[in-house]
Amino acid sequence: MPSSDLKPQNTATRFFVLALMIAATVVGLVTAPRERSVSGPGLDLKITGAIQHFRLLENPKISPKTTFVDAKGAHKTLKDMRGKVVLVNFWATWCAPCVREMPALDALQKHLGGQDFEVLAISSDRAGATAVRQFYKKTGVDALKIYLDPGARMQRKFGAISLPTSVLIDRSGGMVGHVVGPAEWAAPESIALIRYFMAR
Repeated sequence: MPSSDLKPQNTATRFFVLALMIAATVVGLVTAPRERSVSGPGLDLKITGAIQHFRLLENPKISPKTTFVDAKGAHKTLKDMRGKVVLVNFWATWCAPCVREMPALDALQKHLGGQDFEVLAISSDRAGATAVRQFYKKTGVDALKIYLDPGARMQRKFGAISLPTSVLIDRSGGMVGHVVGPAEWAAPESIALIRYFMAR
């Protein structure tokens, strides 16, 4: 076989290998644990460890205007929480990653919850408060209040296309960052993140 017949194949092979190397590098950059620092006027925060997947927004965005309901069916808005740092967590009892995350959210609420901070665990369960109440009782969650998102309307307004998704909101009602997927909210890095915004 003439050597010229091998050149196109060799070239194609080289391009294929190069493409694989680039893809592997990109995946490594996305998935590898890393530390990110964000700095600016009055801003010095490291995103690492348990919160390495937290996406911090350098310019907070105003939270969407929407409502959710409490266990008694009363309508609430995020304006009711103005002045607090709020962690909005979209979840459901049928979502396995959500179920694994709930004890950490409950622990975070016990540790920091009060006048300056609250975890809003907002369920999109169709069975409503009954399903959430039974879940809390079964799993020992006792610090989180029951909040519901009928029809997942609030979830859609926030663009949370998967569960769980958590959005951190500052005292003025601005969204400062979010995590898609479960997070270790009771870890020291997570508590430090919340305290950082509580102090601002």
